[in-house]
Amino acid sequence: MASLRDIKRRIQSVKNTRQITKAMKMVSGAKLKRATDRAVAARPYQESLSRVLGRVAAAAGDTITHPLLVQHEQVEKVLVVVMGSDRGLCGSFNGNIFRRLERHIEKERESGKTVSLRTFGKKARGHFGRRNYNIVSSVTDLTFLGYADAALVLADQLSAEFANGDVHEVWLSYNYFKSAGTQIPTITRLLPLSVAAGGKTAARRPPRAARRARSSTSTSPTASVSSTSCCRCSFAPFSSRRSSTPRLVSTPRVCPPWTTPPETRVT
Repeated sequence: MASLRDIKRRIQSVKNTRQITKAMKMVSGAKLKRATDRAVAARPYQESLSRVLGRVAAAAGDTITHPLLVQHEQVEKVLVVVMGSDRGLCGSFNGNIFRRLERHIEKERESGKTVSLRTFGKKARGHFGRRNYNIVSSVTDLTFLGYADAALVLADQLSAEFANGDVHEVWLSYNYFKSAGTQIPTITRLLPLSVAAGGKTAARRPPRAARRARSSTSTSPTASVSSTSCCRCSFAPFSSRRSSTPRLVSTPRVCPPWTTPPETRVT
């Protein structure tokens, strides 16, 4: 049986371990906050650039001739850019997107296409390398300070390969960031750029799981307003939540464009 001294020593050891883990939790929380801010900060710029590009291409119609808009009659070579992580212990972050990409590659191969990969992250390289996929290049140990340089190099490589006819389609496989606990596996086409209805590029359309229902509003002063929030501001048109009958108290304000989700904006 342990003596009283051993028990006290054990209690003190557990307390010291608890202090260490508490400090580690605070550091991890700060890192997660910074990563979340970085993931969300660049999204308005990307959405605005995609919207402008789509409108310009739609307005130009058939008069514009750009190498990145060329639609190949026969698609034989497909390149997929895979975004993964360098480390594990992140739940289904890698597994979900890898499984979905494998199903996508099988469909492309069934139609007679040749698929090659450009991987980012050790997990992506290891997963598809063990399964004998054709990996053209692989980038690992990428830090935040190197994101911009890596993106520029990748954009130049993809544009040059597509313009030269080395590949006929370019796809991007990544996790669409919705929240810290929810990332939506998404596979979208980058090249060739295609213009969808309304002047939006189809390659930048948000994933279906990330879309929200639009708020149904009316210009009539006597009409009722939907109780659904119009944007991230969580603006509730009705002030009384206790009453079973909604009561219109004011006209909803116009939310700033940077707070409105892409799926609810009217262009």
